[in-house]
Formats: sequence, C-alpha cells, structure tokens
Amino acid sequence: MKSSLTISVILLFGIIIGCKKETVTGPNQPQNLIANSSFETNGNPTIAGWQFRDSAIFNFAEDAPPGGGNYSVVLVTFRPSSFSMNALIVKVPLAIGSHQYKLSVWARRESNGQGFISLFRHSGDIDTMTAFQSLVITDTVWSYYSTQMNLTNSTNDSVVVALNGGYAPISYLDSRSFFDLCKLEQLN
Repeated sequence: MKSSLTISVILLFGIIIGCKKETVTGPNQPQNLIANSSFETNGNPTIAGWQFRDSAIFNFAEDAPPGGGNYSVVLVTFRPSSFSMNALIVKVPLAIGSHQYKLSVWARRESNGQGFISLFRHSGDIDTMTAFQSLVITDTVWSYYSTQMNLTNSTNDSVVVALNGGYAPISYLDSRSFFDLCKLEQLN
C-alpha cells in the first residue's frame, strides 16, 4: 500500500511538472494616443497636455460619464469668432503609413449648447486649418460619440484633436457642452 501511494504521488507530481501552462491572448487592445483624456490627475481636474487660448470660457464640472472619473471639462458656446478662441486642442503624432483610427468622446450638452469634437491635419496655425472629421454633440445626457477613418502619413505627420463649445449669435447661461474620455486610437 505504501509503495502504491508513493508511486501515485510521484506519478501525480510528474504530471503536474510536465504540464505546460498555455497563455491565451486576445487581439491587441488599441491604445489611446491622447494623454489626459479624462481631464484629471490624482483626483484633481486639469487640462494638462491640452492647449487653451481663452481660459475665461472653460471650467470643470463634478459630472462625468460611466468610467470617466470625477470631472469633465465644460466649454461655453461662444459668439462667432475664430475657431481657436473656443477650443481645447491637443496635437497627436501619428505613425508613418496607412492606418485605421477611431476618434471618440463621451459628451453632453445643455439645452443651448452647440459643442463638437474635430480632427485636423497639423500643418500650420490652428486658425487656418480645416477640419476633416467632426462629431456634433446633440444629446443632453451623457452619450458616446465615435467615428473611424483611415489616415495615410508619409512623414511624421500629426493631427490636432479639438474640443469646441460651439458658436451662437447669442450667449445663454445654459450654452455649455461637457466632454470626457476623449480618445484617438490606432486600430491597426
């Protein structure tokens, strides 16, 4: 009995040692190319990494979508002027070659809000650039907006992601748009 128990233990030990653990991996998850996409660091609101030209028309709200942390950035609808006067912008370098990208944001607007997120090729001053992709914020509750596109870069090009509060002939107290979890992801 003792010898069969010893043989069983040795056999079991040999099986355990001989088994290889296989790791199953799924497809690579896209990485967000925008730093500080949720407008907070260490629990504090911030626009670090983003450029803003007129700090009088943005603020933070303790209001965020699911998974968005504690804060969102709020942009006020502005009377017509140059684009950059009402935008938070971030320059994002892109990989050389042809790749598929996804631009997304969680956003909402108040009743008179007119916000949007846009994508520009970076070549010169933001005031003279033309958006090639935009998503208009239409919902008054937190909603997910996204679009996919193919971009081909032959040099070290970049794009500019811009969050804009929008433009209106009259400014209302509730002319605000809220943004959080802004992402630009390379899909392939």
